[in-house]
Amino acid sequence: MLILDLGLPDIDGQTLICRLCTWTDLPIIVLSARNQESDITLLALDNGADDYLTKPFNTAELLSLIIFAGCSLFCWDFSPALLGRCF
Repeated sequence: MLILDLGLPDIDGQTLICRLCTWTDLPIIVLSARNQESDITLLALDNGADDYLTKPFNTAELLSLIIFAGCSLFCWDFSPALLGRCF
C-alpha cells in the first residue's frame, strides 16, 4: 500500500500514480491539500489511485482507509462475513 501526497518536490504526484499503476496493483491512497481543486483529486482517481483524503484529515479516517485497502488485497469476496475476518 502507498500513501502518496500529491505535493512532491521532485515529481508530479499524478505522473507518479500513472507510472506506479503500470507495474503494481498496490492500493494508492492520495493526500491532497484542502486548497487544491477537487478536479485534482478526481484526476488522481482516474489515474489509478484507490482513494483520497483532503488535508487536514482525521487520523481515524486514514486508518479506516488503510484497513479497507489492506483488506481488499486479501479478501476476494466482499461479503460482510468475510470482511469481518479482515478487520
